[in-house]
Order: sequence, then C-alpha cells, then structure tokens
Amino acid sequence: MKKNYRSIVLSIVAPLLIVIFPGMAMTQDFNEAGYFGSGVAKIKNGNVSDARKNAFIDAQEKVLVAAVGSQLSLREISKYFLMLKKLFFEKPDIYLQRFKLISENTLYDIYQVNIQGFVQQDMLRQELESLGILSSERKKTKVLIMIAKQDLVSANETAWWESGHQSVSSEASIFNENLSNYFKDSGFDVIDPSVETARQTSSISPGVDADPEEVARFADAFGADIVVIGRYELKKIESRRLASVESIQCAISARVVSVRSAFVLVQAATYKLGMHVDELTATRLAINNACTHLAGQMVEKIYLNLRNSNYYEFRLTLDKGSEKNDVEKWLASLKRLLPAVVPRSIEKKEGVWIVKADISMKRVDLVQKILNPGVEGFSSKLISADGEVIEMKIVPKQ
Repeated sequence: MKKNYRSIVLSIVAPLLIVIFPGMAMTQDFNEAGYFGSGVAKIKNGNVSDARKNAFIDAQEKVLVAAVGSQLSLREISKYFLMLKKLFFEKPDIYLQRFKLISENTLYDIYQVNIQGFVQQDMLRQELESLGILSSERKKTKVLIMIAKQDLVSANETAWWESGHQSVSSEASIFNENLSNYFKDSGFDVIDPSVETARQTSSISPGVDADPEEVARFADAFGADIVVIGRYELKKIESRRLASVESIQCAISARVVSVRSAFVLVQAATYKLGMHVDELTATRLAINNACTHLAGQMVEKIYLNLRNSNYYEFRLTLDKGSEKNDVEKWLASLKRLLPAVVPRSIEKKEGVWIVKADISMKRVDLVQKILNPGVEGFSSKLISADGEVIEMKIVPKQ
C-alpha cells in the first residue's frame, strides 16, 4: 500500500516537474531566484474573473514547486509531498517576493496564465533545513569541560567553576588543556570559560552526585551542547625496581551530559601511569596518557548517541484556559499514531505547554506524520522545527 501511494505521488509530481524545470532553467539567466509557473483554472458559469484569480494562485503554487524542486531531489519531493504541499506549495505568499506576468489566454473553458516568480531562497532553504529535509552543513558540537582536581591528602577539590577557585593549580591547567586538545582534534568546539568564570560560579559537585539538570543549566549559560564533568586524582606510586624513576598515576572518572535534555550520554573512567626521572615530567605524562584514553573512550560514544538521539521537546500553544488534561489527551492520541512514543514529562512555562518525549524517528518524518494523517481529535499547525524542539499550535476538534 505504501509503495502504491508513493507511486501515485511520483506519477503526479514527475510530470509537474518536467513541465516546470525547463522554464525554471530558462529564467535562471534572468534572475537566479526566478522560476516559471503556468497556472490553469476552469471557467465556471462564464465567470472569467474567478477563473483568472484561481489561475494566478495555481501559477504561484507552481513557482513554489519549482523552487523547492531546485533544492530537493524528486525522490525527496515524492516522499514528503503532502507535507511540502501543506507547508510550502499552498503558501506562496510567504515565500514569493514578486512575480512578473508573461502571458495569459483562454482556451474554451480554461483560463491560463504564465508568470515568472521570484522566491526568497534563503528563507525557503532555512525552512527546509529546520524540518530536516534539506541537510545543512554540520555545526561543531560545543563542549564545556568541567574537570576538578582532588587532593588525596586533604580530600579537597579544586574546580574552576567554584567561587574562590578561579585560579587553579598548574596540574589542573595541564589536564584541562590536554583534554580540550583531544576534543578539538576530534571535531568538537571546546568552550573557553575563562571570560565568563568571574560571573558564572557554582558549587556543582564534579562527581557522581552532580545533578545533571543543574549541570545542564550552568553549561547553557556558556552556549554548550554537552558537558564533560568529572574529577581526577594524582597519586605517587612507589617502585622498588626503579628507585630512581618517578611513577605518577592519574585516575579520572567523568560523565558527558546533554545540555538540552539534561541526560547523561556517556560515563567513563580510567587510570594511567607516567614514568620519568623528573616528577613534573612524570605527572604530565600520566595526565596526557589518561586524557588520551578517556577521550578515546568517550568521543565515539558521544557521536553515536548524538546521531541516534531520539529526544524531542514539543512546545504546544493551546487556547486560553487549557488544562494539563488537554495536553495529556493530545499525547495519548500521539501515542496511538506513533506507538513508539515514550513520554517523559509535561509542564507549563510562560503560557506554553512543554512535552518531552523519546521518539525513534527523524524530525522530518515525525512532522509529516503529525500533519498527515494527523493526531486524532486535534488540528495541528506547525510554527517551527529546530533541532529537537518542535513548536505547534494545537486546537481540539469539536
């Protein structure tokens, strides 16, 4: 049935694009945002005025089809045709800057107009990217590193984010610099907190007791996507065989927290030795070895978890006076439509209902399902889709 449906859509779209694309190519020499649109409408009961109006509307919609067709493949258009039709093709007034009339004529009971339309390409592209249909250049994940040093003698911790600890030890600086370099080399954008340190201080614990939500809130002020939070310890190891060689052990445990969802993505621990006749050199070797191993444990898992992230946050606007029960009904209908939905929480902030859920679907497929066939019992209007955040206007059907 699904294959038949796609075949029907493809049979409708393909001839349409074949007719439009030559005109589109012709107009590119005149203006790179110009697209040809040929609109037709039936003259009913001799009403030429209405037919002309409808033909112009049809022509503008064809311009949008051509503009979207220049950004997407035929396969993508056929797959998401109903959603594209609802969000783009039927709303030319949003994306069309202006159009130029090329010709118009009547043939028996048909009115035809040919126009050249000029589309706001940047806006159109941004909307397609936000929906996840059009892939944008991958932005680097921003990471904030929050690693504290623990003194084994006094059990005190030194952390840059704590009040009064802006000046950290040389070992801590070496550790954070090493770990930062390994994350940079792995394609991450590492945030330098030194500018904000004086203003942003907190008593967040760096160990297993750290509250992920508290950590996420703190890191959000720095614009981070993820946080690496943990602690490390340095310990001198006695060696009977090599009395003249200093052996330093660096042990570290850390977790990676997603700032958006406040969930722990990765947890890792390691310890490594550094050996040298000079104690400072041995310390630096131990830190370097520990950082290398820790980053190796984390990086691949971070990318895997981010790529397979199935966290979504719906921001729903309902009519004034709506209750939590109304949102729960919508969520129940969404679960009937998509049985794989796993709700996390429902809360209201500044008049907007925020629903957090796990859904193992691509954003574009999720939006298409919500718009068509739709959530039973509700009319859903998409406001925006950005990353895992989807904003919608929800109206219960009477």
